[in-house]
Amino acid sequence: MREDYGAENLNKPIPSPEAQGLSPEVLNLVMAKVQSIDTEGVGFHSILGDHKGKEDKESVKQVLKDGLLGGPWADNKGLWASMARTQRKGPLWFNIVGRASDGGSVAEARWSRYKKFTILFNLDSFQEVKVPSGRALKEAKKKDVSTASFAHLQSHEYSADPDGLWRGEKDPNSNWGFILQYRVAPRFFTGVVLGPGSSDGQTRNLAGDFNEKDLEELIGTMMAADKDNPGLLLPIYDLRGNLLWPQSMSYEEVKKKVEENKK
Repeated sequence: MREDYGAENLNKPIPSPEAQGLSPEVLNLVMAKVQSIDTEGVGFHSILGDHKGKEDKESVKQVLKDGLLGGPWADNKGLWASMARTQRKGPLWFNIVGRASDGGSVAEARWSRYKKFTILFNLDSFQEVKVPSGRALKEAKKKDVSTASFAHLQSHEYSADPDGLWRGEKDPNSNWGFILQYRVAPRFFTGVVLGPGSSDGQTRNLAGDFNEKDLEELIGTMMAADKDNPGLLLPIYDLRGNLLWPQSMSYEEVKKKVEENKK
């Protein structure tokens, strides 16, 4: 269940859409993507912890441009594509809102609290498949321990990470989450949650807190990455679910807007 942290972040100085050069048409496109970050079934993956300056900007820009890439080659799309194609080693670990044995919200997931940016994405174009049976998984591990958990997956398929299913639970612990092959393209992104990982190298485990400079840099980086395709710009939230950009709304106001849009 969501804890009520209030809306102090809405009082922080946040760049206006006009100051960022957003036209009314683009603003409407971004606002149309606004959702409650507690919407069940939404996928999310956290990136970046104690990184600094240019490395942050370039890493986020690359994710916004190339998508979420699986495996240890996420910073090199060419190498990633080669490894995924030739060796089928391109797994992406992620979580799903409402699908964790230890709490299913973005704010409750450990990685969202300890990392700086969490990408929200739509899973409608992906298919969930069953985790291999105990015997099949055991046989797979005999052949290749490093790929046993995801060797059964094809492109655009995902399943729970077997190592995260404890005591026969239906859904995995959020430390392991789900595994997806091979990539989540930017067109599936629906938002960014700004977490407590800080630019000064100090990771703060304070749910909902964020660094104002990180917000400003995220907005600038996103607009630079999507300058030729403003339809890919994303709403930004804090861990409490408050909308930070392109407009400022409390979590309750966001939920109200979503309900009104359904009418």
